Amino acid sequence: MKPISSSINVPCENLSKYIDDILKNIIELKERLENVNLDEEEMFVSFDVVSLFTNIPVDLAIYTIMSKWSILKTYTKISKKEFLKILNFCLKENNYFEFDGKIYKQIFGLPMGNPLSPTTANIILDELLNQKIDFLKNNYNINIKFLVKYVDDFFAIVKKADVDTILNCFNNFHSKIQFTVEKEVNKKLPFLDLTLHRQNKKIIFNWYTKPTYSGRIINFLSTQPKSHKINTANNLIQKVFKLSDRKFWHDNKIKIQN
Repeated sequence: MKPISSSINVPCENLSKYIDDILKNIIELKERLENVNLDEEEMFVSFDVVSLFTNIPVDLAIYTIMSKWSILKTYTKISKKEFLKILNFCLKENNYFEFDGKIYKQIFGLPMGNPLSPTTANIILDELLNQKIDFLKNNYNINIKFLVKYVDDFFAIVKKADVDTILNCFNNFHSKIQFTVEKEVNKKLPFLDLTLHRQNKKIIFNWYTKPTYSGRIINFLSTQPKSHKINTANNLIQKVFKLSDRKFWHDNKIKIQN
């Protein structure tokens, strides 16, 4: 279990959102898996950061953000000095909350619930990738064929022999930011809501649900508006068939009906 302290209506909520809007402009997510060809010596892997938000050192986050000031300044009229002051105020000086009548201060990591935390974490992971991909290429002659990031999950296509070296390299970025790895098994790997299947040299997709998935959605006999119930079902159906290759449609149809 993870404690999540809501930042709704805290003193710096609106200020955090304003800074968050500025920072989002420098984040680039690339999600391109179509037309990727697979070789025999390559495999699917996913790297997952352990407890991302609460393990990111705030000083590292602030330093990394301010190192990108040449880009950030084009999105705000705030001076560099004032921006740094606000950043410290939102990330460092306001990590406190009340529980059971007592005031607590978070002494390490980004607060879960702060509007700034997701974007700040993204920037840190982008910096990690920028540094480590170059390091792997220059020092080990390792080229990662494909890599996509979604919050604290990385999906990659790499050579089987390079997986452990890549994992160790990522884990050397900072002692608090540590990754686990999941490797392709039986030519498939789950990632987010997808299972990626290796079919010859191509990738096909299927809808994925975790083993803990209950299958419960909005109850049709509940007092919710009927339009909400219908839209919930429609959205699920459209999502499943959009994510899935045609060869999986029959099984997914049965799963949806159940």
